[in-house]
Amino acid sequence: MAWSRNRKVDDFPTHDSDKVNPASCRVFFCLSYRHGPGVGFGYCFNPGRENMRLLISTLVLGLSLSTALAADIAVPPGSDAQERLAEALINAQSGDTIWLGIGRYELSDGLSLDVDDVSLRGIGPDSSILSFSGQKGSGEGLLVTSDRVTLAGFAVENSKGDGIKSKGSDTITFRDIRVEWTGGPKAENGAYGLYPVSSKNVLIENSLVRGASDAGIYVGQSENIVVRNNVAEYNVAGIEIENSFKADVHGNTARHNTGGIPDFRPAKPAQQGRRDIRVFDNDLVDNDTEGDFCARRAILLRWSQRAWA
Repeated sequence: MAWSRNRKVDDFPTHDSDKVNPASCRVFFCLSYRHGPGVGFGYCFNPGRENMRLLISTLVLGLSLSTALAADIAVPPGSDAQERLAEALINAQSGDTIWLGIGRYELSDGLSLDVDDVSLRGIGPDSSILSFSGQKGSGEGLLVTSDRVTLAGFAVENSKGDGIKSKGSDTITFRDIRVEWTGGPKAENGAYGLYPVSSKNVLIENSLVRGASDAGIYVGQSENIVVRNNVAEYNVAGIEIENSFKADVHGNTARHNTGGIPDFRPAKPAQQGRRDIRVFDNDLVDNDTEGDFCARRAILLRWSQRAWA
């Protein structure tokens, strides 16, 4: 009897006289979920009704385990959003997605995520807004120190320090994010908008940063980087790649910054040297904002195309 995907339980033999090659009836089920590890279940059986029932029970158990491993966690805005959102980030498990709702989250302290394989997603950068106007400390709005993280579809406003920082992350995505200091360019604004540092496999795309007192998008001491299709405006530096390896910066618009894509070379970088940095097909226009609000002094290089080897 050959294996068929359309066979029913009653079609399988139930007594020993039905001889079947075990190699022809080995079944392997793999349950997987996005952004998480696969969960596999295998069972080699001499076809029979009881064995098939056992196999089905195993499959149901696998589905239950998969569901337990990956959860969608909704955190709507509200008066206690600080505590609920901080708790969701702390208690998240690998594979979870934390969802922000429509509205403004009034936050008094920075947030942090240090769990691998977690996504933080909102409805859109103009709909799901993390507001740090009342932030008490001077740290980042959101700090990520874990691997395989996706941040998408929300805004960070008026953080006292950097907007979103990742440190030591391997495989992190910033997509459809807005980081903004709504009072315009000021020295009191946070230094960096999107700020991955000492990270690997970094993707920043379709995002907007406005009003940073240093760089809107900064990637430092990192490798394997793609920065594409973003807008950086009214920052000191629009987009900055510093002491990093293997970066492509393309399709971006830098406007009304003090400098569009500057070339900074610090005297004592944490990671020595740089290579394979390509900057191409970007629009750098009207980078004319006065630099009086600059948090540090540097030479700003303003031209539309440059590539470093």
